[in-house]
Amino acid sequence: MTSEALGLRLGLELIAYRRRRFIRQTVSSTLLVSLLFVMIVFNMSFNATFRAADDNIAYGDIIIDRDGVRFLRPGDLFIWNNTEVALNENLMRHVLSPLRDAYLYINTTIAGIIIALQAHEAYKEARRDNEEYAETMGAMYAFGARPGWVYGAFMLEKLLSNAVGLVAGNLLAAYAVVPLVMARVEESPAAPFFYEMNFAYGFLLSAMFVSFVLCVKSLLLARATRNENLREIAARF
Repeated sequence: MTSEALGLRLGLELIAYRRRRFIRQTVSSTLLVSLLFVMIVFNMSFNATFRAADDNIAYGDIIIDRDGVRFLRPGDLFIWNNTEVALNENLMRHVLSPLRDAYLYINTTIAGIIIALQAHEAYKEARRDNEEYAETMGAMYAFGARPGWVYGAFMLEKLLSNAVGLVAGNLLAAYAVVPLVMARVEESPAAPFFYEMNFAYGFLLSAMFVSFVLCVKSLLLARATRNENLREIAARF
């Protein structure tokens, strides 16, 4: 059996052996990606609407509705409800701008905490795996597997669980969570600010989050599967 086949086979066997852990990691990744996706698309929608309003408010009073931002026309009511918002420059500067800043601050803080906690958890998990499976890595090396394929075997589980979590999380958010949240938002005066949903931003930034977590795990695993480390462990056999 070639070292490549050995690495792939062991990687699949590790997933089968630790299937409960694999499922737990996948579910955890799915929920976190879904949460970040929702936060991103709502924040981006609010910012896009705010920028469009801010670009036009200097030229006159505006209305924000499902069709976007337009200038107030004769006969329009100066109201703020769940279908349209009428704004003048005073309301823009003293009400909407502080709301936008607070909303952005809250979302950025929550996202930062989630990313920091996940990076820390990924670091602890990778170190625990390296210690737990050090002898298995050394045995693979002793039987002829190259360091790259030892690395690949143990990285496979992490790649698959996070890849499945990324796809499942985005689908869950786009087709279940966002419509559910919007059903409630549409009943509130905040509704006109959340009609510019762009799921591409949600997918892109959540993919960057997953990539960051994988980088942390990958770096620690790569350190554990260096030639000198594997050679030292293999010498025991």
